[in-house]
Amino acid sequence: MKSKLLSIEDFIPIKLEDKPLFDKYYKEYPPNHSDYVFTSLISWMEYSKYKYLEFENNLIIMSRIENNIRFRPPIGKRKKEVFDQVLKIAKQQETNCPFGMIDFEAKKWMGQNYPKTIFKPHREYFDYVYLASNLAQLNGSAYSKIR
Repeated sequence: MKSKLLSIEDFIPIKLEDKPLFDKYYKEYPPNHSDYVFTSLISWMEYSKYKYLEFENNLIIMSRIENNIRFRPPIGKRKKEVFDQVLKIAKQQETNCPFGMIDFEAKKWMGQNYPKTIFKPHREYFDYVYLASNLAQLNGSAYSKIR
C-alpha cells in the first residue's frame, strides 16, 4: 500500500495541548537530546517556530529559524518510505542544513539505508554535560551564565 505524499503544508504548530501525543511517542522512543524534550520545544517555540506532523505512526518535527527550515529524523519505528518523504521535502528547502538533530541510532540507520549520506557535526547543537555534584554546589562563577 502506497502512503500519502508528505507536504510541508501538512505540518502544524506545536501547542501545549499536543503534549499527550508527544508523551505517547516519547514513552516508546525517549528523547536523547534536550532539544527533543517537549518542554524545550514549547519554551523555544517563538524563536524556532516548531511544527510537527504525525505520519505513518511516526512523529516528524520541523523548525523554522530565521526562515531556515530544518527537519529531524522521524520519531517512531524506522520506515524507509517515511524517511524518503521527509528527506525529499527537506532537500526542497533552500538552506545549507535542511536535516539535523540526528542521533547516533538514526545516523547508523541512515548510513545503512542511505550509504552516500555525508554527516557533518554541528557543535553548537551538542548537548551540555555537567557533573551533578558541581551543579548541586554551584560554587563560584563557573555556571553563572546558566543560573
